[in-house]
Amino acid sequence: MLEVDIAVSRRAFDVEVSFTVAAGERFALFGPSGSGKTTVLEVIAGLVTPSRGRVALAGRELSAVNGDRRRSTHIPVWRREVGLLRQEPGLFPHLDVKQNLTYALTRRGGPDLDRLVRTLGIDGLLDASPRALSSGQAQRVALARALLARHRALLLDEPYTGLDEPLRRELTTLLRDAVGSDAVPAILVAHDLSEAQAFADRLGVLDRGRLLQVGKVPTAAAVPTAAA
Repeated sequence: MLEVDIAVSRRAFDVEVSFTVAAGERFALFGPSGSGKTTVLEVIAGLVTPSRGRVALAGRELSAVNGDRRRSTHIPVWRREVGLLRQEPGLFPHLDVKQNLTYALTRRGGPDLDRLVRTLGIDGLLDASPRALSSGQAQRVALARALLARHRALLLDEPYTGLDEPLRRELTTLLRDAVGSDAVPAILVAHDLSEAQAFADRLGVLDRGRLLQVGKVPTAAAVPTAAA
């Protein structure tokens, strides 16, 4: 389980949220641009230290800040076992596609590399440089790398930006299956309601740093269709 109870001071407004995401659950943070959604993910990933509060994953405290900062906890990014997939794929430019993917492989096992690249349609790109990829191809490679790494939590920051609708549906289905089979908590940040509903079991509405509402997504809304 991922436990989040944090406050972050920002110039325009503070971000204060509290929620949990169970193992294998898909949670979406939905709200307008600038509402604090990405800040929440950055705190969980360890890129931003909260003003106060706590983040824990599977009982392991990743961040904890109270009045006495000398006793605060901050596990560095590379030791958190939290995957963060952004709009910008962030591939290593000096490695080809296959090297980018095998760099992420862990000893804990995970999806079969050959099967995953076939599913994502990148099996013909393994020798390519990231610079030669289209935005859709690069995002699929980044997604494959995140899944191969077998993180203990998966954070998705509007990862479909710039991708066409059929590919969005395909990636949504793949992500839903991967989160369930790996039994990891996953959070998707989105400002498109249909995108959030297609991914999530549960949806949180965030505006100006506050969770206004959290509830389950209706089953029919959570299944992407060709007409979506």
